[in-house]
Amino acid sequence: MTIVTEQVVLKFNAVEKIQRGQPGMLRLLLNSKASFVFNSFESETHYMGAISMLEHMIESTRSAASQPTGEEDSAKDDGGEGTGVEKEAEEQPKKVATEPEKAAAPEASVSAKNKKKGKN
Repeated sequence: MTIVTEQVVLKFNAVEKIQRGQPGMLRLLLNSKASFVFNSFESETHYMGAISMLEHMIESTRSAASQPTGEEDSAKDDGGEGTGVEKEAEEQPKKVATEPEKAAAPEASVSAKNKKKGKN
């Protein structure tokens, strides 16, 4: 007896149609026109369970994709400019950029005083 195990990762929203073929044969047609054939199920129960699970997951994925997300609502609350996190991230680099200028300012004034005193 030969057991072939392969792992296939598919996005459920890429599955366009599930086709039932000969007993124990299942084909998934993708929206990219590719297809995957599964023909090795341990029993009729596993076969029917796989079909039911796939149909349910595909339907759930499609309905979830059609639901608006909370992120879109928060973008509208900010006047369409994105979330508050993005604004905070934009402000933070500006603060960091001004700190070296403040640190350099005392050195410049000290060196100017030293030049006047002739210490430089």
